[in-house]
Amino acid sequence: MMTLGNFAYLPAVTTRGDGIAPQAAGDYYQDNQAGRDDVLGAAQRFHIFTLNADLGASEDGNVAAQSFNGTHDFGTSQGLKGIEPDGEEINYLQTIEGIQSAALDSGRSQKFVTGPTTSLTSADNGHAVAIAGVKNNTLKANEVYQDTDAAPYIDFKTEFDRLRAVSALFANKGKTYQKTNDNLLSIDLSDDSLQSVPYPLRLTKQAEDGALLPGAVYRLVDSAGKPLDSSQDDLWVNDANKTSDPTKFLTDKQGQINVSVSKAGTYSFVETTAPAGYRVDSEPKKVETGSIPDATYVNLSWKQLYAVGGEAASHIDFTGRDFHAADATPLIIDVDFTGYDPSQIDSGRAGNISLQGLTGDDLKDSSKAKVLWNFYGYPKDATIPIGNDDFLGTILAPDANITVNTGGHVYGSIIAKSVKTGDTSHRWDLNFQSTPGSNVVATDTKIPTTSLTIQKKWKSLTDADAAGEAGFQLYQHQDGHEGKAYGDVVTLTGKLQDPASWKHTIGDLPMEDAVGHKLTYTVQETGAKVADHAADTYQQSTDGTTVTNTQYGLVVKKVDADSGQELTDGVTFTVTGPAGFEKTIKPGATAPLAPGTYQITETTPPTGYQLDPTPQTVTLTKDGKWLTGAGKALGTTAPTEDGKPVDGLYVDASDQYRGQLLHVVKTDHKYLSLKIIKHDKATHTALKGAVFTLTPTTGAPKTLTTGDDGTAVDEQLQSTANQQYTLEETTPPGGYDALTGSATIQGDAVSLNGDFKGNVDISTQGNQITLTVTDTPRGRLPATGGTGPLQAVLLSGLAALIAVLLFAWSWVQKRREEA
Repeated sequence: MMTLGNFAYLPAVTTRGDGIAPQAAGDYYQDNQAGRDDVLGAAQRFHIFTLNADLGASEDGNVAAQSFNGTHDFGTSQGLKGIEPDGEEINYLQTIEGIQSAALDSGRSQKFVTGPTTSLTSADNGHAVAIAGVKNNTLKANEVYQDTDAAPYIDFKTEFDRLRAVSALFANKGKTYQKTNDNLLSIDLSDDSLQSVPYPLRLTKQAEDGALLPGAVYRLVDSAGKPLDSSQDDLWVNDANKTSDPTKFLTDKQGQINVSVSKAGTYSFVETTAPAGYRVDSEPKKVETGSIPDATYVNLSWKQLYAVGGEAASHIDFTGRDFHAADATPLIIDVDFTGYDPSQIDSGRAGNISLQGLTGDDLKDSSKAKVLWNFYGYPKDATIPIGNDDFLGTILAPDANITVNTGGHVYGSIIAKSVKTGDTSHRWDLNFQSTPGSNVVATDTKIPTTSLTIQKKWKSLTDADAAGEAGFQLYQHQDGHEGKAYGDVVTLTGKLQDPASWKHTIGDLPMEDAVGHKLTYTVQETGAKVADHAADTYQQSTDGTTVTNTQYGLVVKKVDADSGQELTDGVTFTVTGPAGFEKTIKPGATAPLAPGTYQITETTPPTGYQLDPTPQTVTLTKDGKWLTGAGKALGTTAPTEDGKPVDGLYVDASDQYRGQLLHVVKTDHKYLSLKIIKHDKATHTALKGAVFTLTPTTGAPKTLTTGDDGTAVDEQLQSTANQQYTLEETTPPGGYDALTGSATIQGDAVSLNGDFKGNVDISTQGNQITLTVTDTPRGRLPATGGTGPLQAVLLSGLAALIAVLLFAWSWVQKRREEA
């Protein structure tokens, strides 16, 4: 049942396919408010109250049984007076093995309740009801009710716990009487040495709207403020109210605490813990012991009751009590079954029981029913027979099996673990209540509540289409102090980019604790997964109740160092990091990263480009900051020099990424190609077999040998600033002498020295350097001047010729003069 305001709402009932629509049963104490004050609880208003009922005879009374089997009818006769509530007949058979068609025949208005497993079907075209397959001739459809497993009409466990406690409270009190002669045991109830019942106290806990509140914890203190202890003899507490602390008591599901104290006086209930969602009531609730009717106790042995051995008696007579007086007190007859031996019992020899002053009319009026037989001390599951012709009063034996034999007639309630009847007994409800004056009502104020919405956001780099999972723990803080976990972990799942999957509202959060301290709430993520693996490349940030998981990563860009052109074909980089992390990526692909320090190294250059294996180092912090290897914050612009890209790192600060993405820029130079052409200086014939040695600043020398076409090529000269090459001719072609000197190459710049000057031509086109190297065979005079040694020869010859001519001219002139 749910209580809202001053109105009670019962669960909806579904109409069955055959037309039967049993009403929701509700709760016994809703139907019988006065039953809360009955000493025996719900059992007090039923003729038979048991876990297992087996009716072998017609019974004049109503039945409450957890399990029922009956071959005869039952129902309260019209002549019985004093039935509550309002003369209505209530029967509760939770499960039914068998039932007679004339059962429930009392002529009274009925409320018949059964459990959820009982078959209820329509009969006689809807004019009758079949119960457990048997058509009932007495019930109307509107008198049939059904409960649920979650909310039984009567909670038998709770009620039997209470009955055991009451039986133990009453047990072994009062005066033990001896027989007066072999045929009579006479007991004078006016004896003032008989004890009285302890004083009962009750607290009822409710909300402002009147709803009953279970779960409140109280102490009971005396007038001096001393807490009472249920482990002591001066305090009895209902089992449903006990806690592990004998000085603290819990309100039951009816919102009540029921205790009994041994001394009259003023006591106070002090609340220590309020029900969930309510403020603690700091005001102690005073309560005075009520004027509970003094009860007269008599203590008998089972042998006296059953006339065993020397205790044989034909009568047990009770005298000295006026049962008609308005203030007549209850009579509690304790029967001690210690040493009980059922083999000694002949129930037919049991003494007749008489109560002086009770008439036949009194046995038809429950207001006169003030006799309780409390059986105690019997072995567990003992079977106790009742064979007395007239057994007057209610029998309380919550852990025994009671059998009413043929010839036995009980006037009162039979309350036992099981009840088996072989003859008719009669309902006569015990009239024994606590005095309402000993009750107090305490009201708690509901704590104001609020709600909180958890919102999860994912900022992904690579997982836009992935599904994820995340857990969230709510933390409650008192007056701003460190919080403690509140409630269970909330788990959300769904596509990362589906906002509806990542929102959850938690309601009914108290805004203060039970004593008025302000409460606030925060949210922490307990863990997250993306695509079934830990979301370790995401970093969490919390703003109020919004939790954002941001994925961080890097992307590499490869460019030509000279032109700035982006290069992609065949390029790979390796990213290494903590805990053995290693990942190979290509330009344009994003590598998600967890916090840590990473090295990014080029492993495969573009075709025709030089590999630069120098790693670049970066650190990603746990709060999403990118740092250089030296620990400095990275900038947000691409690095350049003289307008050209250079190696470096920068953070993408665009609106799309906002620092999530790191750009790694790596520049490469193309390889230089060196071509050597070797030919004869005079004839320009290609010279095969010339061997040149190319020695780099760093690295091993290379040997280049001209082929048939007189050429030798090296296409992988590095053009970096720190790399320089020296080219020397180490072996000339056959018939030629090697040139001395060398050529020095750095980038596309070439310088010559020694014989290389004048014998080497240089040409550069793009990234190719061509050196044309000439040579003269051995024995051939070298030309001078512009044409080499030929020029010198010609000049020498001309000079000699002029000398000869001058000599001849001089001789001719001399001859002329002589003539």
